[in-house]
Amino acid sequence: MRRRSPLVEPYFTRIAPKADADPLVYSVANNGWIWAADPLQNFALLPSKAYLRREVIVWGDCVKLRYGSEPSDNPWLWEHMTNYVCSLARTFEGFRIDNCHSTPLPVGTRMLDAARVVRPDLYICAELFTGNEDMDLVFVRELGINSLVRESFNGFDPKEFSRLLYRHGVGKPIGSMDGACMVSKEEIPSPVGKGPVRSGIVTPLNGSLPHALLYDLTHDNESPLDKRSAEDALATGALATFSFCAIGSVKGFDDLYPKLLNLVQEKRQYELTGQGEGSGIAKMKRVLNELHLEMVLGGFEEGHVHQENDVCLLRRRLRFMADLLVTVHCASPSSTDFSKGLYFGCTYRLSQGVEGSRTQ
Repeated sequence: MRRRSPLVEPYFTRIAPKADADPLVYSVANNGWIWAADPLQNFALLPSKAYLRREVIVWGDCVKLRYGSEPSDNPWLWEHMTNYVCSLARTFEGFRIDNCHSTPLPVGTRMLDAARVVRPDLYICAELFTGNEDMDLVFVRELGINSLVRESFNGFDPKEFSRLLYRHGVGKPIGSMDGACMVSKEEIPSPVGKGPVRSGIVTPLNGSLPHALLYDLTHDNESPLDKRSAEDALATGALATFSFCAIGSVKGFDDLYPKLLNLVQEKRQYELTGQGEGSGIAKMKRVLNELHLEMVLGGFEEGHVHQENDVCLLRRRLRFMADLLVTVHCASPSSTDFSKGLYFGCTYRLSQGVEGSRTQ
């Protein structure tokens, strides 16, 4: 136990604008999160005693800001943070909001509304740990979230991994008839009540889960070498790539970094490896990413996940056509656990029932 590694995480950050400043005046509470807490309640305000009971799992690099419930409660802070968010929207085309549930809904709503004034097509992906799908929908609806972050490494064995793929990455089941049976030609009146009647094709919209952004690995996950094996990385990345949803990754995954980097304390810069020596599976991941783009633009919206013992298979099919893309991979033959990793993975492309290409 040393000053840099205390027995418990510090709950407060001391800010000293002057050398003789009173540390009690400039002490601010660190932000964090609580297991199984109500995300709509601010745990830094009364009647919560989360800090006194040390229930908060804190982040030492950020603090809890006192916004209040509306701009009039703290005009300077609301204006300052709104300007900051708008500057980000002018620079970037999308935001990823980590632990989105820890931001009060009125604050998040106002900030994102201001950002969308600057960039109307702003893409918002968010990480939610509410523990309740209905509560997830509240945040998706109120904040206008485009995609929720999902992590492949939450699949602790082939069965759980296949469940994640089926839930978030299948699209429509293979052989779906909704496009053929539920589409109808109708006369559509003018939406303003006057004007010509137009012929149109009406397709019913089915309910669905919030759109997923499926990561093969995030910045919070342990590396494949730590949690499974280095050989597992390519097979896991291939399955994520075959999902009919948004996909994401990190440089450490593609370059096969052996350990999880501490983003708060890490000071080194990334090595620019491109696709050359030391780039890990980056060259193959580029091929898979291009295949993913081809599948999405080509309309391979039908899919099927099959898991049996230690084998996972994910198929994508072009609707009304015989074109078929298949990826297969197998866990260690000695166990259905992922602890020994995946040792085999291959991708097939079939066109009109004939094998066109194979990647292994």
